[in-house]
Amino acid sequence: MSPFGPLRDFVKFYETLTLFGGYAQLHEGAEMVQKYRAGGLNVALGRCKVTYVEGRCAGGGSEINSGLYHRTPESVVDKWRHRFQIDDLSMENLEPLFLENERDLSVSYLPGPAPPASLALKAGAEALGWDAMEVPRWYRYDAVSGEGLADESPTNVGCRQSMTETFIPRALAAGAKLVPNSRIHRLERCRNGWQLNTQQGQIVHADTVFLAAGAIGTPLLLRRSGFKRNVGNTLRLHPTVKVLAVFNRKVNHAAMGVPVHQVKGFDGDYSFGCSISSPPYLAMAMMDHPEYLHTIGHDWENMAIYYAMSTDGIGSIRPIPGYRDPFVRYQLNIAARVKLADGLRDLCRALFAAGAVSLYPSITGWGPLTDPSELSALPRPLPAARTNLMTVHVMGSCPMGETQNSTAVDSFGKVHGEKNLYINDASILGGAPGVNPQGLIKALLDGIPECTPLAIPQKNVSIRVLVRPGEESSLEEFTGRLETIVGDLTNPDDCKRFCIDSDGASLFHVAGVIHPRWAREFQLINVQGTANLLRSAIDSGVQRAVVMSSNSPLGCNPHPDHRFDEQSPFKPYMGYGKSKMQMEQLVSSARIQKQIETVLIRAPWFYGPFQPPRQRLFFEMIRDGKAPIVGGGENLRSMAYIDNLAQGLILAATHPGANGEVYWIADERPYSMNEIVSTIERLLEHEYAQVCKHTRLKLPGFTSEVAWCVDWLLQSVGLYHQKIHVLSEMNKTIACSIAKAQRELGYSPTVSLEEGMRRSLAELFGSGQKEGSDQKQNAAA
Repeated sequence: MSPFGPLRDFVKFYETLTLFGGYAQLHEGAEMVQKYRAGGLNVALGRCKVTYVEGRCAGGGSEINSGLYHRTPESVVDKWRHRFQIDDLSMENLEPLFLENERDLSVSYLPGPAPPASLALKAGAEALGWDAMEVPRWYRYDAVSGEGLADESPTNVGCRQSMTETFIPRALAAGAKLVPNSRIHRLERCRNGWQLNTQQGQIVHADTVFLAAGAIGTPLLLRRSGFKRNVGNTLRLHPTVKVLAVFNRKVNHAAMGVPVHQVKGFDGDYSFGCSISSPPYLAMAMMDHPEYLHTIGHDWENMAIYYAMSTDGIGSIRPIPGYRDPFVRYQLNIAARVKLADGLRDLCRALFAAGAVSLYPSITGWGPLTDPSELSALPRPLPAARTNLMTVHVMGSCPMGETQNSTAVDSFGKVHGEKNLYINDASILGGAPGVNPQGLIKALLDGIPECTPLAIPQKNVSIRVLVRPGEESSLEEFTGRLETIVGDLTNPDDCKRFCIDSDGASLFHVAGVIHPRWAREFQLINVQGTANLLRSAIDSGVQRAVVMSSNSPLGCNPHPDHRFDEQSPFKPYMGYGKSKMQMEQLVSSARIQKQIETVLIRAPWFYGPFQPPRQRLFFEMIRDGKAPIVGGGENLRSMAYIDNLAQGLILAATHPGANGEVYWIADERPYSMNEIVSTIERLLEHEYAQVCKHTRLKLPGFTSEVAWCVDWLLQSVGLYHQKIHVLSEMNKTIACSIAKAQRELGYSPTVSLEEGMRRSLAELFGSGQKEGSDQKQNAAA
């Protein structure tokens, strides 16, 4: 389907908007161009694009948004304070500031009844047992008018207290000066402060500079000016999926304005609300269903727009040489799209409960929905190529705090290392935390249903995780349930911060690099990083470290019937195997010296939800008939489904007799390469609507030996090539015995290949839609 088809339909429809009594006159188009950045058509690119809206006028976003007001929740304040070490950030210190702003902005509730579309959401939510709240607005209400619907429900009339109504007049009265039609293109240090260069060629000198260009514009200007440290790497949005609802009664009218009810809860995963629903907005919401655009002309009074919103994802802002606007990317992983899909489904449930007769979600071609029974067929996760998300909230691209390795400014907005350069906008806000490895943390927090001893979540467990800068979004679904520290294993200070106040704790060390950019990273991360972490753990009083190793320190089985056990000798396979062997030796040395309790877990090829992008590439190669089979394909591989692996790790941490031991953790039995490929192929075709070609890329056995030689030569000169390395193993048997873990720990793997792959594929292909491949990932944590 051409991407321009819906656009042409909308342009044609826009030409007939006079049918709506003048809702889209020319001045509204001019106002969009004047007040909205790029006319309101900004987009953050990714596998699931997100359109975002920004103001570009005096007063910024306050001139174009709805003015709904929330105090920052205490849980969020606490999270930001601990994560970024923000000085003086507390609810106690914020309370007088909240009160001052609420007074200056006339924050208040509606003096009259809420709009009918808003009340419909409230009624639907309450019918399902959910709480709906009226959100106050920064609005000054001067009158309550009876002009509105035919039933004469009063319409609240007032004035939004935007910047041009409040703080800008105060600034001008105090001597400030506004310079219109100017655009700062670059700022530079000079002897007496700062020099600001405008795009028009003007130069402005200032002793002190406060940047308030928004979460997109501020990092864009800083990066253009050479300031890149933690700038523009952590953009956070509120991705929003919308639904146009049609009722059999009037819920909309000419002066309805902004609905005010929202539905919170759902463990913070998502929330609902009602949006502006004038006919032009209804037309834009119906863009995903152009064949129904004509219905707005006569049914608009029975229509309203609703949304489900989450806090997931992370993005980046980069300048493009020669262009005014930046390149913005935003990544929403599978888990985030699953969460939004659940939010969309629950929102639709509430709207049907409120009396909606048809629903049009913002998924191209998916609708209308006319009965609650149809909701089970909604795609989960949301299909990236067909879902149109938007947001009006952008933040977090230059976070504040004292952790200089992960923040751009200090606790009071001053750019680290600079004099008299401050940021004062939403870019300094923190975001929702997330970190790898997801499977272990999910098992600790939620239990492992198939494993009876661990089915109930660990009680009174406080979890702290170390995550690399820029990877905070990988555990979005556990927001608020754990503490995160942003840092790097190779930085001893980061390891100290991570391990502080950990007396008596258990440490799970499951981070490492598998496929690096350069061979030297094996030593830097797997060996030196482990040494840094162990040293900090010992100094902080950690009781036991459970450290995950690999099959690579032992290499490949000497013959097809051989199985590795805990007594098998080291025979490391290439640089990765050598680094993991040295890591094991470090861990054993710390235990022998009685500095800390340790357990070593050797895990082979693991799979399941939260898998790295390279796993999807493997699945797609099988689907497309390009899966390589080297030799006969009967060589065996031990594998570990992620819940099985998490079970082994938790048992190793909690079993008193495990100290000083080594355990192999894997599925019940190894599988041949032919069995692995055939299982995935069968599931793809029969359960996930993927058309498979049923062919293999068959290569002779010596191909792997040639690849081994090339891999050895590359790594010997410091280079690394992932595909060559993987190919060198494709004809090898790498299989282990789990008898010791079963005997001593009570380990019992509950998920085998078919069910594990079914769950793996559900995360990637659960909607039955074919999506593009992820880029290859070089490191795993």
